[in-house]
Amino acid sequence: MYSDGKKVLFMTNDQFLTQKMKSYFFQRYNLTMDQTSDALEVLERIGSDDNSYELAILDEDVVGLPTTSQVLRTIKDQDYGPNVLYLSTLHEIVNPNYHEELDIPSYYSDEMFRLEKWSENVGKILSLCKPIFECTTIRDVCQNGCQSLVENIEVDCAVCVIPRFDTQPPTRGVVAARYPDFLPETYDIPLRDSHHFQELFEYFKPIHIPDLNTDKEFCQELLDKFQFPFRSALIVPMAIGGKFLGYFGLFTHKTSRLYRLVEIDRSIRLAEFAASVSVSIFFSELKREGKTF
Repeated sequence: MYSDGKKVLFMTNDQFLTQKMKSYFFQRYNLTMDQTSDALEVLERIGSDDNSYELAILDEDVVGLPTTSQVLRTIKDQDYGPNVLYLSTLHEIVNPNYHEELDIPSYYSDEMFRLEKWSENVGKILSLCKPIFECTTIRDVCQNGCQSLVENIEVDCAVCVIPRFDTQPPTRGVVAARYPDFLPETYDIPLRDSHHFQELFEYFKPIHIPDLNTDKEFCQELLDKFQFPFRSALIVPMAIGGKFLGYFGLFTHKTSRLYRLVEIDRSIRLAEFAASVSVSIFFSELKREGKTF
């Protein structure tokens, strides 16, 4: 999928997983892998003139989640940095129930096929984000984003929550949109009750729970917040410039759902694009009203 010379940087201490991932990324995406357990080395390599890194994977167990999140934010703040993900976000790659993801068909060695798959992925990302391009209100960004996620990622329901900034740090959020069931009006919810939402808010760590029957407490929290029973959840942060601006939640009602890497990546890209558009709309409204921020 990628041209020769492109690489993945993997921060981990797990040598067995490193070898497994190294084989996976090379055969599936034509990406070679560099490995380190030093967070500073990750930043040095990404910050150097070497533009060959397409992806950085950060194992939270190496230096702890707070430090790992700082590395992630620093990389994301670079204008031309690589994609960066927590290792936990890639759970589906090494899940034993989904070992077929590691079975590489022979035609992946064909360069034209790789280019076609790359072009296909870019096209799907553009299709996913297209409904947000010309939005003129933040409410439209939230609603169109939810609809696009449901129609492109094939989930039962999507919601969008944005923080209330009348207190600092924000403690409550607004459920601004829901699809396919439209909200008659917005309503407030606690922003970060459980440790899942705490990590989402503070560290931009996606929440990925394929089967909520394994976490009854969080399942009840989602029911209290969104008034629907869910079976699986993928929740991705809206963030820009190191600032948390909300999140999109993708849910199934009756069946478990283990999201593939490409689906998580596309969902994160839509959320980040929605954050950028929302900020642009916010400053445009201030300018029209003759205000400054």
